[in-house]
Amino acid sequence: MSVLNKEGIEALMAHEDYTKKLVITPLLSHSQIGPASIDIRLGSSIVIPRRTFVSSHDVTDPRQARQVEKRLYDRCRLKYRSEFVLHPNQLILAATLEYISLPLEVFCQVASRSSWGRLGLVVATASVVQPGFKGCLTLELANLSDSPITLYPGLLVLLCYVCIDPIVPQG
Repeated sequence: MSVLNKEGIEALMAHEDYTKKLVITPLLSHSQIGPASIDIRLGSSIVIPRRTFVSSHDVTDPRQARQVEKRLYDRCRLKYRSEFVLHPNQLILAATLEYISLPLEVFCQVASRSSWGRLGLVVATASVVQPGFKGCLTLELANLSDSPITLYPGLLVLLCYVCIDPIVPQG
């Protein structure tokens, strides 16, 4: 596996063949492409799991697993310049603003920005985005601090590292 640098990322994004093209849109600024990563922003769609009042969830018990899967959620769509306050020990699901389309030859690794981690915001998402993925990423955001954290649509929350497997033939 090798991580692409800025030139490699830009070359994939400029590819004329859409089956081999890396699409990340909207990129509001070329500065979102760093030396070896792409800045990904928080979108406006948020899902809030409702609190449950059970002693624990045993997902090996099929009845309990169905109950967990059917758990109710509140959904909200943030407007431009609106805020969402993530309270201590709260977990939400949020979509990225950027839509990502990966060619079959590449995958991405995502990592939360350390500046958020220092505030107690953990972006606990699947760290690998599979080749051929198309869509917005779903982020699991958790506030592990003792203070509320205010989030806004458009905030930079992730770094996306574009990787190529050297075994996969390029062409």
